[in-house]
Amino acid sequence: MPFAPASTGLYISELINGALRFPLFPQGGDFRQPELFVSAFVSFLERVFLFIPWPVWVLLAAFAGWALFRKWYVPLLFSLSMLVVIYCGMWPISMLTLAIVAGALLISMLLGGLCGLMMSASARLRSVIDPALDNLGAVPPILYLALSALLFGPGSVTALCATTLCTVPTFARSVSAAIRSTSDELRDAGRAMGASKWQSLFLIEIPQALPTLVRCVRSAVIMAVSMVTICSVLGGPGLGSALLTALMDSNPGTAIEAGFAIGCMAVILERICFALGQRVSRRA
Repeated sequence: MPFAPASTGLYISELINGALRFPLFPQGGDFRQPELFVSAFVSFLERVFLFIPWPVWVLLAAFAGWALFRKWYVPLLFSLSMLVVIYCGMWPISMLTLAIVAGALLISMLLGGLCGLMMSASARLRSVIDPALDNLGAVPPILYLALSALLFGPGSVTALCATTLCTVPTFARSVSAAIRSTSDELRDAGRAMGASKWQSLFLIEIPQALPTLVRCVRSAVIMAVSMVTICSVLGGPGLGSALLTALMDSNPGTAIEAGFAIGCMAVILERICFALGQRVSRRA
């Protein structure tokens, strides 16, 4: 009867540990320079968000709710939700969570947008990049989190890297599909009027693909908030960490407060993206 050998003499873990002690990783396998850069980026976003007084955030949320939905109860719900989060003392870590989400979304939109543009411009590049994105999308998110934690250690850098790796494949495929779905008649009309390839891309194809791109950003926002929360399992900071600590300490009150703050952030961001998508679709 076949059985797994107890030992083969090939210790992969020892090889990996030896590689991570190479001088490129001077502190136990940490990528110090990239880590410091990403950490400074997240810290900058956090300081910017905290610099804005909380009454301004409440007014901005109320204004966005009224401007996008034109219903009196939407800005009221947005404002009351944020006031509850502030009253519960979750505002500083909420801004840290928002900074990680915003940083991950910015990097994902940059990398995913570039990959999507390359895939839409060249069938040969699409045949190379698309399988790689499929493989990245098939990997469970917890593995991205584990890999980031091994390289950078627990912290905001791990949360941002894991969130970015999870959202880039979806965003890149959506950008490519949205641009390639532009009608051939519009492309032909642009070429007939003398538009170059780049002019056709930025003046015809991307404006036509905006509704799909906004829906993609909406999905990426939801994924980013959930992933940043999950990162607390391996020491990620923010609201997820507060929720996990409260659950481990059998503190249901703090756990409910942290969960409410996470839900408020996700719902407000998702509703804003949804309303923007509807407006862009009506104008397209």
